[in-house]
Amino acid sequence: MIGWMFTQSCQVEPFTGEGAHGALYGPPVMVRCRVQEADTYQRGRDGSADRHEVDPATTVYLPFNTDCPARSRVTLPSGAAGTAMEVHRHAVPARLRHLRVRVQ
Repeated sequence: MIGWMFTQSCQVEPFTGEGAHGALYGPPVMVRCRVQEADTYQRGRDGSADRHEVDPATTVYLPFNTDCPARSRVTLPSGAAGTAMEVHRHAVPARLRHLRVRVQ
């Protein structure tokens, strides 16, 4: 198990659908996690380095059974809140089972 890696905590509000006034979320849940922050360099649409942007992205690793679909709201240990843009379930038999969530 990789539970020993989850040394931080974050709050997850699972996305449940759309309502008349926007996104709907389930109740917030505190979850053990590991947070990895990074900046991603993006070239301009035409491929030139002249027009570019730096895209701050945070990857959060969560226990495999965490209810965190894409578009969920995630509050990081720093207090910053973001949206789960990508959610990947990783399951290596009997060892490395976790959720990798890109928050932006």
